Amino acid sequence: MAYQATAVDAMESCGFEFLGMLGLGHETRLFWHPGKRVELAVVQHSDSLLVKGMKKYFVTGQSKDGRETYVRDLPGLMRYMEDHFPEAHLYLGFFRDLSIRFVPGAPETEAAATRLTRASEELQTISANGAKHQKIITALKDVSEFGEASQVLRTRVKKSDQDSAALRSEMQSLRERLTGLHEMMAQYREHGRASALAFGYSSPVFCCEPQSLAATVDAVVDDVMNTHHTSVRQKLEGGQLQVFIEELSFPWMMYSAEAVGLYAPGQIERLAAEVPSIDLGEIEEALSSMLIVSPAEDIDVRGHRTPAKRIAAQAFREFLKRVDAVEPPSTGTRLPEEGVLIGHIMQGSRQTDTPLFLPLDSLVHGYCSGISGSGKSFLSRVIAEGAIADGRNLVVLDPGNQWAGLLLPEDRSDVLARFREFGMDPSSARGFPANYCKPDSMTQEVSSRLEDPDGQPTVFSFKGLPKANMCDLAAKMLQHLFHTHARSESDGLRTLVIIEEAHRFTKLRSDDDTTKKAVAAVEDAIDLIAREGRKYGLNVFLVSQTIRDFTHSAATIRQNTTTKVFMRSSDRELDYAADYIRDPRQLTSLQPGEAIVCNPLFGSVKVRVRPPFSKVIELSARDSATLLGGAASPSSTTAASDEAEALLRVVEDHYRETGEPIIMSHAMIKIGVTSGRKKMALVNTLERQGLIRTQKLKKLGAPRVLFPVE
Repeated sequence: MAYQATAVDAMESCGFEFLGMLGLGHETRLFWHPGKRVELAVVQHSDSLLVKGMKKYFVTGQSKDGRETYVRDLPGLMRYMEDHFPEAHLYLGFFRDLSIRFVPGAPETEAAATRLTRASEELQTISANGAKHQKIITALKDVSEFGEASQVLRTRVKKSDQDSAALRSEMQSLRERLTGLHEMMAQYREHGRASALAFGYSSPVFCCEPQSLAATVDAVVDDVMNTHHTSVRQKLEGGQLQVFIEELSFPWMMYSAEAVGLYAPGQIERLAAEVPSIDLGEIEEALSSMLIVSPAEDIDVRGHRTPAKRIAAQAFREFLKRVDAVEPPSTGTRLPEEGVLIGHIMQGSRQTDTPLFLPLDSLVHGYCSGISGSGKSFLSRVIAEGAIADGRNLVVLDPGNQWAGLLLPEDRSDVLARFREFGMDPSSARGFPANYCKPDSMTQEVSSRLEDPDGQPTVFSFKGLPKANMCDLAAKMLQHLFHTHARSESDGLRTLVIIEEAHRFTKLRSDDDTTKKAVAAVEDAIDLIAREGRKYGLNVFLVSQTIRDFTHSAATIRQNTTTKVFMRSSDRELDYAADYIRDPRQLTSLQPGEAIVCNPLFGSVKVRVRPPFSKVIELSARDSATLLGGAASPSSTTAASDEAEALLRVVEDHYRETGEPIIMSHAMIKIGVTSGRKKMALVNTLERQGLIRTQKLKKLGAPRVLFPVE
């Protein structure tokens, strides 16, 4: 009792209020500072006191200036807590039982209904006054001495008519708005869900003698508030995450939530109606500030669409990743013993001698994502070579000219040096016989190549084609492949379609309506193969810089792929990889040529990809012409062609590295061309071939810039 009185007195002198006591085991007294919104727990242990401070927050749906919390950033919030707070706490509540008070649009509906009532009353008053004035005017119209008064009354009647018309227009708008709000509220009552996400951090435990409690409390509060200002206010709220928070100002609500759960808003509403004598206003006010109400399904009100936001599911998934992670396969895990040799399994940063094989019949559609230079082209070439060696049909759709190298053996010393790391003989490097085509339309020859490849793979290069033409042609090819395969079912893989740089076939990268229509046709064709191609032995493998390109309408393409390969990626890819990888953050630190391969057959495996036998390189226009059977050119033409190819490489490399076009004069300096006539000849040659386009900038000197054509 003496301790209790001493502790309470000391805490009150520091501005704290006594909240209560936990009596199980060691007695714990809880205190609250309403000004600083800090909780303290004080525990007596022998002759000493243990003191610990806490501060809690909850995530709001919107900031005070109307900005909205992004659901996609909630995992980032948890990662931030994990990285910055030595001890952090998380509370997540989820409710399907909504109160009408918490449904979006409820306050606006109430305000609109109130205004409509007042407008109706104003209209009645104005109409009554107008009618009264009109009667007086009628009574005085034959009395000449009242002409001036009659004119004043007519002005008032006219003003009344104008005010009445304005009120009727406002009332009509209010009725239409209320109708829309009622429709929205009805959909939210059916499809809306409420989530409460609260988190907090604690100070270290301080130990003190009872007589020094006040000084210790000051030290604890300083520690908590310092973290509040530096790690929360400055870094969290001022950082890159679109997450908005509020300090918890009602500790009793969180103690109740942590003990037995938050009060369900729908239950509180019904209880208030059933027992009017109970004042639940404080509880409702606390709940309304904490809850984020969002639709579990898309809501569409008169063409205005609100997409589904599964806040609780997103937060809970991020939490589960930290407590129920799937370990990579150990040495005892049974891995496939045959199939395409992808590479060797890695343990951390060390490459082992354990090979990873991928049976082609277990591929069942796949995609590979990674930033430029991560090794996607090597990985897809390895799979293609495995399909050829296994006697499967192979069709490659290449927006560039990189897959022409399939016909050529690898001969670069730095690549050949890696062969021995995988038990491969450098002398085994070889090209593969293939049909190499550069079509510009869906001809009979193209159809024949698709239907009867003569036991050889077929590479279709679209380099130089405008995007709309490229997408239209690719869509027709994919549709043709599906319909020819759909004539009979197959138990295994018959044809593998590899789509290089698949991000160039998506709507996210389309501008004009014609291109969007062509891109939509490609997405529909890929989607059809992804959903139904397996039973006909037709698989697709997508190679893309980012799997975010396959979201929204194209999401089913990503969802129907069984084999997923992740190479080095940016932070924005991590949410998508989180469903398949224990720690998706490792994607940002993968080295070129390293990948995480995911397949139900063996789970998720980190692997170093072997080098292909054939050459992965973007061929020049001259080399491509040779592959197509073009005749040799005179030496003068060859020299000019070499310079044009050098210019094209400079333009493409600059755009790939910076995302910007290169100024023509700067490009010419890089290739050593000084003659003005030769400059224009080179540019005109590449423009006629559809390889680059030019544009004059609207700035001093109007410099001409060069863009590569996708």
